[in-house]
Amino acid sequence: MIRALLAVLLVASALPAHAGTPSDAKPAKKQVPAELDEITRIMTKGKGPDVDPMKAKTAVSPIDPKWDPAHVWLVEYKQHGTKLVLLGGAADPHDIAEFAKRLQLSRFFEGITIVRTERKRTKKLGPHYEFKLTLKSRVAEPSGGLIVIRSISVGGS
Repeated sequence: MIRALLAVLLVASALPAHAGTPSDAKPAKKQVPAELDEITRIMTKGKGPDVDPMKAKTAVSPIDPKWDPAHVWLVEYKQHGTKLVLLGGAADPHDIAEFAKRLQLSRFFEGITIVRTERKRTKKLGPHYEFKLTLKSRVAEPSGGLIVIRSISVGGS
């Protein structure tokens, strides 16, 4: 599922994959960012974050083992260096909070902020909540290029 997203992977400010190789060489395949792999793990039923043991010790509340990640979906993943922005939707505010809690427990992320939630109603989805999260990668290079992925098929929708 996530591999299909590579078709819409846009990497700006990065050298072409074939730079410095013979002219008959084929471009290298783009790699899925480790952060996106972690988000996919978090949004897969029966799985969860790669938990940072120190964060687990200081967590205010435990994760909900009955949470169904199908109730959260992403529509855009944007990463520029260590800064990430996630746009998505959820069935209700509890789902957004649980998703953010799992991101916070991950060894890959820090500084998770729920910037916006807005109740919406559409013919296709009915009542739901749209959200915007900002967070920081603990594993990315600060000078990394821009990565934007839209129309993501991870999660419930």
